[in-house]
Amino acid sequence: ITSNGAPNDPNTGLVVSRNLISSGAKAGIFLNQGAGKVHIDSNTIAHYGYSAATEGYAVLHQMVNDSIFITRNNILFSTEKLGAVTRGIQLIAGGPLGPGGAYALVGNNMILAEKGGIQVVGDTMFHTPDSMSNLIGVEFSGSSVMITDVINNTIKLTGNMDGVTVSNAYSAVFQNANSNPASLIRILNNIFVNERNTGSAARENIKLSYATTSNIVMANYNTYNSATGILANIAGTNYATLASLRTALGSSNESQANLYPVTFLDEYDLHL
Repeated sequence: ITSNGAPNDPNTGLVVSRNLISSGAKAGIFLNQGAGKVHIDSNTIAHYGYSAATEGYAVLHQMVNDSIFITRNNILFSTEKLGAVTRGIQLIAGGPLGPGGAYALVGNNMILAEKGGIQVVGDTMFHTPDSMSNLIGVEFSGSSVMITDVINNTIKLTGNMDGVTVSNAYSAVFQNANSNPASLIRILNNIFVNERNTGSAARENIKLSYATTSNIVMANYNTYNSATGILANIAGTNYATLASLRTALGSSNESQANLYPVTFLDEYDLHL
């Protein structure tokens, strides 16, 4: 699904709801500048990057300059390409269409990076060797203002690289790489699980990655599970305990966070 408008010729009021989307292209849902007032709700999206793809996304908005709501979706994503940039959701902030900047809500989604690459043929899913080496569940980036809420999501990264080493090996459940200090963010009541345990350094398989903490308005009630034990990387520094993460975040952030083990219904169903 593609919407590729322009600021002076926008595609606004877009609703993508209750679809089954199986994609082997660059993105399952691809949005560009001018795609505003978007609501992506209650879809099942299975995205599998093919062997020649250098990047793949279940949902990609390359220039968020209005509002986007991504809610109640079941997202499964993977790739066959070693070293490919692979994301469940990536939102890149663009220049706003109106005052106040853009707004994004990512809420009540189940997002799973499946172990190994996947191929879907008809109703059958086939698995290929694990090649996800630059992997993030949800990422916000760009340099323009984008106010964001990340609430009530379950995000799980699985698999390993079977001993394969590439230069960009990295994984994070959630990453905020937006460089604008006015891009305020709230991160509440999410389950972050990273089961990946390969890479040349522990920081390569983490749960959260923040370029800075100055734009975090509130982060709390989140559950963290990680194979490496690294909870977060903030501006290049790892934090392996809740106590150290709370201190780094400040302002009573993550005062109610926990490290409780999480049991899902099965490998593909992230209900508890």
